[in-house]
Amino acid sequence: MQDIDILVEDISNDHSLVQLKKMKRRIDGQLSVSKDTSYLNNNPINLLIALLPILATSLIAFITIGANSINFYVENYMKIYNQKITKEELKSIFIDILNPTVFFNIYTMFLLIFFVIIYLMILLINKGLRRPIYNTYNYSVILEEAIIQKKRENTEQGEIL
Repeated sequence: MQDIDILVEDISNDHSLVQLKKMKRRIDGQLSVSKDTSYLNNNPINLLIALLPILATSLIAFITIGANSINFYVENYMKIYNQKITKEELKSIFIDILNPTVFFNIYTMFLLIFFVIIYLMILLINKGLRRPIYNTYNYSVILEEAIIQKKRENTEQGEIL
């Protein structure tokens, strides 16, 4: 806290009141621009909601590919052995080949990892974008304190003279 007070005193001693007000207006301008564009950085949920239909469509595509590959396997089995498949053989083929728990576990883990990576990237980007804004707010407060101190010094000098 004493370091900040020393910094405020040094700033008020090194600059005139007009210069301090110019710096304060410039920093306020930076803050207003960052407020105007902050809506782009604050909506990670909308991005994740937009990705959900894409991932659902990919799930349907994987199911279709799996069903077509099983159909292809059964047709080739019938061509190779030139015999018809009984219901029991067909059931055993489907049980062996089409075990949905493995597929859905892999797909669920893929989705979970994908969403966690996207969320972590959004957090890192927002952290990187917000750090300069926090610093700018701190500079704005320090300049405001320096302006107040400079006005106080000017009024004290006016009373002395």
